[in-house]
Amino acid sequence: MCLPIRDAVKTSILSSKWRHRWLTIPKLVFDDCFCTKGLEENPSSNERAFQTIYEILLDHNMPIHKLGSSFPGLKICPEINHVISFVSKNNMQEFSHHIREGQSHNLPSSLFSCPQLRCLELSYCVFNLPPAFKGFRSLIGTKRTPNLASVTMEVYDTGLDSVKQNDMTGVLACMPMIEHLSLNSILTVVIADQVPERLLATLDCLKSLVFFDTCFKSIEELTRVFCLIRSASNLQKIQIWVHDDKAAYVDPVLEYLTAEDFSDISLNYVQEVEMFKVEGIKPELEFIKLILEKSPLLQMVHIKPTKAVLLLDEKNFLIELIQFPRASPRTKIIYLAPV
Repeated sequence: MCLPIRDAVKTSILSSKWRHRWLTIPKLVFDDCFCTKGLEENPSSNERAFQTIYEILLDHNMPIHKLGSSFPGLKICPEINHVISFVSKNNMQEFSHHIREGQSHNLPSSLFSCPQLRCLELSYCVFNLPPAFKGFRSLIGTKRTPNLASVTMEVYDTGLDSVKQNDMTGVLACMPMIEHLSLNSILTVVIADQVPERLLATLDCLKSLVFFDTCFKSIEELTRVFCLIRSASNLQKIQIWVHDDKAAYVDPVLEYLTAEDFSDISLNYVQEVEMFKVEGIKPELEFIKLILEKSPLLQMVHIKPTKAVLLLDEKNFLIELIQFPRASPRTKIIYLAPV
């Protein structure tokens, strides 16, 4: 049912038979339609909003399969944990919680006692995995593809110090069926400082890997990228959004890429590679060269430079790019307009 909660409640006046029908809705999403402007501007808006949500949950007559909270001015408050406790005790299948303002929310450990949880979306949340946590074995995506396993991990500066490296590595290890993984500003906490060649838990089901804010002037970031690529032997698509660190130097990274032995990297199933905000620097070229050499099934490479790339640098970049050997004779390189 896609009817907003407020409209669903209003149907109770249409008929005596409908009076309590809204209490059987299996999917409850408290979003902008739920939170009025007046409630948002009230100093105690968050407490009132979550107290109302909790009372609605207690009055509900039927199982709730999906619960979501995301509305203007949403900040952390003690009442949120009451709602999360309800989720953990009632075998919820889908749960989303998006903090929009203020500090990140330290999630209670009860959230990780939901064995039936199939879809989890969190924004501006911090968590420590309980020692007994064995993973969300039922975690799947439910949009379009019933067997899709999709996870997006984001870390912002407000909560970076609270995230433990071992916790994030453990999250990946507990998702053996994950097929789509997006990482945003998180590589430094997903993998510890002592970067292994590959993760202890292989990501054999991973088909699509997205890296945001990747700096090709950082050896540390690139070694973490290669670690994840090595750990996902069945990758089909790689997407990278480049981040420029103007204070960093290119030479150390270039030496690393040209001296490193990448014979253990196999991209036997990669069919598509996308790179955005490319700067046209040598480390980026070396990375593309490696991808072309290691991908026998590669069909398409999309490259979209940043607007800061000079015309002369762009010309030299393209001349060198088209001369690289390719493991797949069917590979097409598409050079797009700058972003």
